[in-house]
Amino acid sequence: MKKGIDISKYQTVDWEKVSGIDFVIIRAGYGLETIDPKFKSHTEGALSHGLEIGFYWFLYCTDITGARKNADMFAKTIAPYKDKINKKVWCDFEYDTERYANQKGVYFTKESRTEIVKAFCERMYELGYDVGVYANPDYLTHKLGTVSKYPLWLAWYNGDKGNYNCYMWQYTSRGQVDGIKGEVDCNYCYEVEEEKEDIPNLKGCMGNSIVTLLQENGYQSSFAYRKKLWKMLGQVESYKGTAEQNAKLIILLGGNVKDNLPS
Repeated sequence: MKKGIDISKYQTVDWEKVSGIDFVIIRAGYGLETIDPKFKSHTEGALSHGLEIGFYWFLYCTDITGARKNADMFAKTIAPYKDKINKKVWCDFEYDTERYANQKGVYFTKESRTEIVKAFCERMYELGYDVGVYANPDYLTHKLGTVSKYPLWLAWYNGDKGNYNCYMWQYTSRGQVDGIKGEVDCNYCYEVEEEKEDIPNLKGCMGNSIVTLLQENGYQSSFAYRKKLWKMLGQVESYKGTAEQNAKLIILLGGNVKDNLPS
């Protein structure tokens, strides 16, 4: 288990003084066009001090099309750090997403919320990112349908994470960390199975998402791992996680690609 924080423009960080954490989840931005003003400085600071990183994007949209556009903006923003991500990227749909939609005359149902979250996540998969969902028990129980396909970043300040099977648990919003002024969100990340050194066997598997196929068969699916597999399989071209490369990777590992490969 590793300890980390999540931060945005609201945190001022003296990276030289930061201690006691292993990773940082950084807000890249929100909506269709807004990049967090401290996105780059937070990212460079964390990387320069040897910390693992992940990113999250706050959704402001009213439908599936808007969700996919949010994802496109997210991917474009974090693209320079794609091969540095080792704590996934995250879909953040919350109460303020609802407020934004209500102001535009849109009121979500459990079904529409779920479809929006899925659309965002699937678009990130298409673009080559390992994506998960940030949610609290209220959303998981009352506001969202089944999203268990995606890793869970649980927000719950109840003293323990209960029976939730989460990849990461945000256990407080009032943490104290050396080098950060004021309170900060703190998280635990639970270690997953170590990467298998053998070449994965996807014989009989079919799909367009190499990330999903690897996860469903018990393998790691990070960008770094896929890049290593690409090289192990004798590919000379630099691995960038494109849809075409991921389709080829599925085939190289013995799997089959559906006809409706995303562009």
